[in-house]
Amino acid sequence: MRLRSSHFMTKLINRWEGFIRWTEGLQITVWSWVIAIGVFMALRIVGEGFSQKLPSILAPERWSFFVHAFFYYIAAFLGMALLLAFTTREPLARTARFALVLASLIITPPILDLIVSAGRGGVILYRVLPPLGGVGDALRSFVDFVLWSPYGLLFLGDAHRQIAQLDVNYGVRLEVLAEILLVTWYVFTKTRSAFRLIGSLVLLYVGLFFLATLPSFVSWWSGFSVEFLVYGNLSMLQSGFRGDYFAAVLIPIVVIQALLALFIWHKEKALALLRNIRPLRLLLNLAIFSAGLVLGLSSLPTTASWSFFDSLIVVLGYISVTTYWLWAVAINDQADVVGDRVSMSDRPLPRGVISRDELAQFGLVAMIISWSSALLVSWGVFVMIVVRSSFSWLYSLPPFRLKRVPILSNFVIGGAYLSTAIAGYLLVGKNGITDFPGRLALAIIWVYTFAVEFKNIKDISGDRADGIRTIPVILGDERSRLVIGLMGVAAFLGFPLFYPASATVLLPAALSAGTLYYYAVNRRPYRESIVFGAIFLFIGLLALLWIKKLFVP
Repeated sequence: MRLRSSHFMTKLINRWEGFIRWTEGLQITVWSWVIAIGVFMALRIVGEGFSQKLPSILAPERWSFFVHAFFYYIAAFLGMALLLAFTTREPLARTARFALVLASLIITPPILDLIVSAGRGGVILYRVLPPLGGVGDALRSFVDFVLWSPYGLLFLGDAHRQIAQLDVNYGVRLEVLAEILLVTWYVFTKTRSAFRLIGSLVLLYVGLFFLATLPSFVSWWSGFSVEFLVYGNLSMLQSGFRGDYFAAVLIPIVVIQALLALFIWHKEKALALLRNIRPLRLLLNLAIFSAGLVLGLSSLPTTASWSFFDSLIVVLGYISVTTYWLWAVAINDQADVVGDRVSMSDRPLPRGVISRDELAQFGLVAMIISWSSALLVSWGVFVMIVVRSSFSWLYSLPPFRLKRVPILSNFVIGGAYLSTAIAGYLLVGKNGITDFPGRLALAIIWVYTFAVEFKNIKDISGDRADGIRTIPVILGDERSRLVIGLMGVAAFLGFPLFYPASATVLLPAALSAGTLYYYAVNRRPYRESIVFGAIFLFIGLLALLWIKKLFVP
């Protein structure tokens, strides 16, 4: 009997190790990993609708729940992959594949609820913790999560409650228990270390507890009840921002996890990507977004009060613009690889640090985060971020690739920056796109159309090799700098023409920025940072004049 038992265990362990090898050998890209989570999420939500008898689960007004659920499961299983990589010292690519297989279990709770209840179904809910009265209450809630609470993972009812009547989170408890057991076995198989096994279980438990009780944590942070979080209007900026607060918390968590995963996956590639973000250009995008936001805030009454959730909305806005920019850089580098080999050989693709496919996947993930963040803020912000993305596509990618057309390419960039400013303006929900000052829109287009040609000075040899006809390529380095310098002066001096009533105060600002711009463009050796300094100087002077009420956009 002992021999049979030993043979059975050996066979079971071999099968398990074979299963692990199979999961680790799956051909999964970052993009397919994200898509798979989305597929599992969609199946789970539809299943919940059937189990909980919710015909409204697919109603248009429930769209934010899909964003919420998607980032919830990304946070859960990306966190699990990071945890396993940390505790087992296995490559993140392997643990992420294993975590993805575990993610398939999220489909099972509605099915289990329907089976156990003989078709009656069950309810799947977050666990709402009672108000904390001290450390003891916190510890009790933490322990109850897994043991004897009706929401506990190990709770199977009492003498007066049959399993078939456990209609709250029954299937979820079984799913989570299965995941805990599989993670435990994985860590033990990889490490054979009791210390690592216990450590991984503690960290996994903490993470699951946080996600399962997320509304309570948001309630404690904000000071509002969970019920009010779902049904109340808590935002001065976006009155329609209801029921999305939990998703708004999850997105920053996923961004932090993604950055951590990037460095764990491949530190050299992560550093190459981060060094390649063109920080001054990103800062310019954030500055123009901030200008739109400040202009939008000026439309609010002085009695308006700022809340925790208004800060959260603003954070989502900045995440959207930043991750959009990461996507824009990724598509631009893929399109410019021929020219970059000549004039920008230190970029990731020419250096061979990262492949085109990896860069494309990085960009697509950034775009998902950008568009999702914008969509949670408001429909208007989402549309303007999509418009902003469209301008980048027209500028960088075939078949149009308008960067090849002098002046028109700059006009496209002007439209992109205008879209960014309007997105910031629409962060205040009471504002409409037609409320954005028309003269300011024209002024933004004018300034950026004539002031951004400097971007091509460093790329003359690469653009020439790639067949791109920029002003420096057409006129040569010496003459083009004179023309570009004069274009910049015209860009800044043209701004006061749009505001003749404020021309006397705007003219000194335009002259100061234009003079510095002309000097920076024609300076030897050329330093692009000084040109950006001229642009930021102009933006700063406009802000100062606006604060002092000497200029009204």
